[in-house]
Amino acid sequence: MTLDAGDGFSSYRWSNGQTGRYVEATQSTAYSVLAADALGCISKDTIEIKNAYPAPAVFLPADTAICATDPFTIHPVQSFSAYRWSTGASTESITVQIPGTYRLQVEDDHWCAGLDSIRIVAKDCGDRFFVPNAFTPNNDGVNDSFKPLISGRVSDYEFSVYNLYGQMVFSSRRPGEGWNGKYRNRFQNAGTYIWISRYKTGNEAMRLDRGLVELVR
Repeated sequence: MTLDAGDGFSSYRWSNGQTGRYVEATQSTAYSVLAADALGCISKDTIEIKNAYPAPAVFLPADTAICATDPFTIHPVQSFSAYRWSTGASTESITVQIPGTYRLQVEDDHWCAGLDSIRIVAKDCGDRFFVPNAFTPNNDGVNDSFKPLISGRVSDYEFSVYNLYGQMVFSSRRPGEGWNGKYRNRFQNAGTYIWISRYKTGNEAMRLDRGLVELVR
């Protein structure tokens, strides 16, 4: 809280030793000020602060790096009564995609204001699409599912697996979903299978890839 001794004086002396017109009240105590005008006349006033609350501080996450193509949501680590972001937003959190320094001014339930900032830099994540050439669906928790390993943004995605007779045994449009080695809830034989994938990464054109995978039992 900022205490103001008023204008019209040439000098000030506070009980805490400060000599300016303003002083920050940071403790629960009495604050006194002696103010003298140009004629040497002295006035005195006192105010007692019964409750001094600390201003909000360090409420944003640490500086971080994000993939240039991925949005990132900045969310304070605690809640406040009011928010004012450097972007002009007044919501509790904001989602950004452009590297830079973002500042947030908040106000808590005691009308105490605080300011914090977070710096976001870009990192080269790239768009990567890798398909393994073997998997072992034996429920041991290791390599049990066959699926592409994807980083970056993927859209218009479809991944299908066929046996050597051309019969589709698995298909999905959801990145991250894999084949467990079953078809119609029956375990498929060990051997070679064909996979076909159609997808887009970022702003690239549609891609169509295909290859072979070995089901090992």
